[in-house]
Amino acid sequence: MNAQNFLQFGVRRELFNFYWDGFLTYRFERNVGKIFLYERFSEMVIKTDRKFIRDDNEFRFIFFRRFSSWFNSAVVLNSISFADDKLGGLNRASSSELMTGGKFDFFKNFSITTVAGYKIDYQMGQKDDGWGYKLSVDTSNFEISNYNLITSLTYSEDFIKPRKNITTDLNLTLWRKFTSDVESKVEFFIKRLKRDFYFFADPTLRATYGVNYNIEGRDEKLFSGQINLVYPISSHFMINLNFSANSRNIFKAVRYKTMSLYDVSIDEFILKSLAGISYELSKLKFKFSFDYAERNETHSPKKHELMTEGGFLRSKQNEERKNNHALRRGLSGEISYDFSNRIRIGGIFSVSLFRYDTPSFLNDDDRDELLHLFRIFAIVKLSKEITVELPFDLNNQHLVYIFATRSANNNWSRVIRFSPSVMFEVGRIRNKANFSVLANYTIYDFEEKVYSVRSYVFRQFYFSDSVRFPIFDKLSFEGMLQVINSESGRMRWREFKERPTIFIDTKELRFKLVHAARENLRFSCGYHIFDERRFKFVDLEKVPDSRITAYGPTCEIEFEGGKFILRFDGWVENLKFGDRINFVPNLNLNLTLKLWQSR
Repeated sequence: MNAQNFLQFGVRRELFNFYWDGFLTYRFERNVGKIFLYERFSEMVIKTDRKFIRDDNEFRFIFFRRFSSWFNSAVVLNSISFADDKLGGLNRASSSELMTGGKFDFFKNFSITTVAGYKIDYQMGQKDDGWGYKLSVDTSNFEISNYNLITSLTYSEDFIKPRKNITTDLNLTLWRKFTSDVESKVEFFIKRLKRDFYFFADPTLRATYGVNYNIEGRDEKLFSGQINLVYPISSHFMINLNFSANSRNIFKAVRYKTMSLYDVSIDEFILKSLAGISYELSKLKFKFSFDYAERNETHSPKKHELMTEGGFLRSKQNEERKNNHALRRGLSGEISYDFSNRIRIGGIFSVSLFRYDTPSFLNDDDRDELLHLFRIFAIVKLSKEITVELPFDLNNQHLVYIFATRSANNNWSRVIRFSPSVMFEVGRIRNKANFSVLANYTIYDFEEKVYSVRSYVFRQFYFSDSVRFPIFDKLSFEGMLQVINSESGRMRWREFKERPTIFIDTKELRFKLVHAARENLRFSCGYHIFDERRFKFVDLEKVPDSRITAYGPTCEIEFEGGKFILRFDGWVENLKFGDRINFVPNLNLNLTLKLWQSR
């Protein structure tokens, strides 16, 4: 039996929506060859005044037949399809390929695989087909001065006229493991992905070139590198250094050009770095890190013979509006101290500054964001059975737009939250209660001068309690109660006065009796009640606005055999919204089969 080989199938119905999901992975190996099979599909049906269907399917089959110690023949079949009734143009697409070739194991840790075959691609109602090939070179577990090296190179081309696809991947990983927790790693990655896509031709294009579809080519080139080092200064003190750089160029080329259709080059550069230290004793734990990230993006149109100087200038301005430069710097830390085996206190903080700049004078989205996150907590074990957690959170965010055209949206967002919890557990008895109060104040800097923006406040009270206890040897009770009260309204920060506008009262109750017939077989039946009441305020008086209720019985079955797992749960809801009552059955069925593997 191999845990990697299994078949899973699921069916769900929620309200008027239906879902089907399936997944299969199977690997079979013997001395004479290998077989790998992979299948994943999903279907979703949404019924409203119309019926919408979405399908996704992916299938892969790989077969290797060994003829000698250094040569294996190979057969590869790949297929992927997509369909969605809600989309207009690209509502159906598929791609299938059948290839054959061989794998050459020239050395112990070095192999070359080459396959070639035929590919059929369907897109925008257009069917293209042609020949393709793929070449891959792989190395594994090369040792160089106590360092391990893994490399992988892949190159493929598809000649599906009038389109052509190219893929190039180079992966290189070099690492050394000093201890079970300490290692250094260097990763390098190069990728080129060239794809052609159809899109509808407008009347001008059809009249000029006599085509119904245009083709946009997307040629993406990516260079990426990362260095990660975890180094122990002592048995208690450790340093973590991480640095990565990514350079990407995307060239979008249009096959049939007009005054408004032109080629564009997009360049992106991302730089990330992190330096952290950690210190750990038997009672004291401390972590501190500094991170820096920078991203630059530029868009450049390419002029062609059909563009006038004025048209090219407009295109250049339109593309340059998308240019941006982003910078983020942050500090974060965590500390905890165990006063005893029963009491731990600590704190977590994070401070970051984000800056977003747009060089174009036509773009006024330049802004700064300052974010503070703070948490203090205490964990107290009153006894072996009772644990109390007391976390307190304080978050501050300040958003500032640089230009006056958008500065009306400048605001402070302050969130205060206290969320204690109590856990009681002994034997088969378990009870957990959560309590939370939250207040969110979003205050606009210029609300007194700009009528279109208004500060607001949001408050929430949350309580949940779950319990599980045995009644008899094989019969137990499980229940959950949840209460949420939410209120939002207008806020005047200077006077600290508010005017409530909406109040929502939500209650939910679930309970069930669980019968464990055997260790691998469980039945349960119960009841579910949901009630949501909405109120609006008229002259500070709370007036009922709407109400949604749902209630009905629930049922669950769970059975685990030697080679399969079956889970079924269903519930019936009498859904009431206003004066309308709907009888809605819901279903969730999941079957997992473990597949046998021989070696």
